[in-house]
Amino acid sequence: DGDATSMGLTQVASSICAGGAAGVSKRHPLVLSAIAIFLGCYSPVWASTCPPQTILEIVTYLNAAMSIDAAQEAAGKSIRLVLIASAGKLARAAGSSPVTDLSPFLTGTMEAALASNDAQAMASVAEGCARVCVQLRDKSKARVTLHAVASLAINRARSALDVVTS
Repeated sequence: DGDATSMGLTQVASSICAGGAAGVSKRHPLVLSAIAIFLGCYSPVWASTCPPQTILEIVTYLNAAMSIDAAQEAAGKSIRLVLIASAGKLARAAGSSPVTDLSPFLTGTMEAALASNDAQAMASVAEGCARVCVQLRDKSKARVTLHAVASLAINRARSALDVVTS
């Protein structure tokens, strides 16, 4: 039964995210990488069965996993998959509630990717964040949020160019 499977997977994800990435990374970083892959592979399940807050918790867990070298690429790809799969749901939640502002969350996610120094993770997270931004119904809010996310990467690129030219 699909509903029972989805419910079981959601409970597993909730248990994983409740434990935090730091505890897993201390035991074995490759397990954290495998957990990140698992969370990304089941992104359609999270998008269809989880409330927006749970989806944000999954991405927060993956953000924490980005700080561990062995899990950076897997976490970045999984963030992309989760954000793309749930972009519509997150955008609807942001549009229906003035409390749900995705800009700080998405900029925090992009900051975590930039801190990883993994080019693939950075590109994956940037794509996921951009996909959520374009789904926002309020176009001015979408523009501001996209600018906030993109400016982080642009500033990083400018800093790198400054170092090269000096």
